[in-house]
Order: sequence, then C-alpha cells, then structure tokens
Amino acid sequence: MSDIIPVIVHHETGEKPQTGGKKNQEYLRYCIAQAKKYNEKVVLLGDQYNKDWCDDWHDANDFITDKWKEFHSVFKNLSPYPQAWAEGIFRRFFLILEYLDRYAVPPLQDGS
Repeated sequence: MSDIIPVIVHHETGEKPQTGGKKNQEYLRYCIAQAKKYNEKVVLLGDQYNKDWCDDWHDANDFITDKWKEFHSVFKNLSPYPQAWAEGIFRRFFLILEYLDRYAVPPLQDGS
C-alpha cells in the first residue's frame, strides 16, 4: 500500500449530447495537465477515446462491480436530467470506490 493519495478523474464520452459530437473535450486534457502539476499520482478512469491522455489510465468498465449492478437495477431517476446523465453521476462514485478498494488507497485522515 502506498501513502500517496491519487487524484482520480472519471470521464467517459460515449454518445452524450453534451459533447457536441466530439469524443473528448479539451477541458479533460487541461484537467489532467493541471492535476499532474501539483500531484504525484493522477488516475483517469476512462474509455477508449481518452486512453492516451493520461499515463495512469484505466478502462472504467473494468471497475463495474456487483454493488453497482445491484444499485443500477433499482435506481429510479427522480431528477429532471436525462436517465443516462443521472446514472453517470452515481456510476462515478461506484467506479472510484472500486478503484480505491482494488489499489488499497489509504483512508483520508483529518489531521487531528
């Protein structure tokens, strides 16, 4: 286990309308570059469209777990946002949780 706490970025493009027909927005490159300036470890949980954008890239689909599948099977979108968008918000947390568990990232301490 390492004491380094990574900055974790999740970005999957798919065919989302907010991408304006583009597979990746420039903001993702900028986000990763800025995170690398000030952090030892930057991780991208992404898709095939952005695998060359970060040295520590992982396919987000490799982090799908039974926990996510169970949640997804009962999820009801009560928001005004599209179903795929709302699911993506929750999916991100499940993916990050699995990454943290799999790579034994230490829990955060409050410094007290």
